[in-house]
Amino acid sequence: MNLVQRAQAIMLTPRSEWPTIATEPATVQSIYASWVMILAAIGPVMLILASMLFGGLAFGVHAAVAAYVNSLVVVALLAAVVDVLAPNFGGTKDFVRSLKLVAYSFTSVWVAQVALIVPVLGWLIVLLAMLYGFYLFFLGAPLLGRCSVDKSILFTIVVILCAVVLGIIVQRILFALLGFGTIGPGPMRLL
Repeated sequence: MNLVQRAQAIMLTPRSEWPTIATEPATVQSIYASWVMILAAIGPVMLILASMLFGGLAFGVHAAVAAYVNSLVVVALLAAVVDVLAPNFGGTKDFVRSLKLVAYSFTSVWVAQVALIVPVLGWLIVLLAMLYGFYLFFLGAPLLGRCSVDKSILFTIVVILCAVVLGIIVQRILFALLGFGTIGPGPMRLL
């Protein structure tokens, strides 16, 4: 199945697509090379295009680099968290299956980032896609052996909280490394 067909299937028919994903052989490298690295580039490309249209190209390029690296790092870290948490929720440890779950759950967010070409509306669309991504995660978690069916809601909530914390931490580190400094006043910087 090609990338476009898989993206459509995971977003439109996730209940039938997760079992297919669960049975396919994969490696960390194959998931990253054929899925994560490609789809995670959508948002950064849109940020660059938006910055070209609305000014601030240098900032747009820096933000795009930070967003891309953030996606690559957070997917791996969140998959590690999912793998560590899985046995506590009736699942089994298997990093590749955890990575599959996280990577394919992010699909709706990455695809929705096409809308970032329209600054404010784009972020609202991405936010809605993020909520749908949580739903995708919830559907896929039991099928990929990350949790038992009866614990999938609690598992999903815990993973969402971990994702938010990881995202903020990685974002702060990347912004500091890329020289963005801080954004916003006082304790609300970078949130």
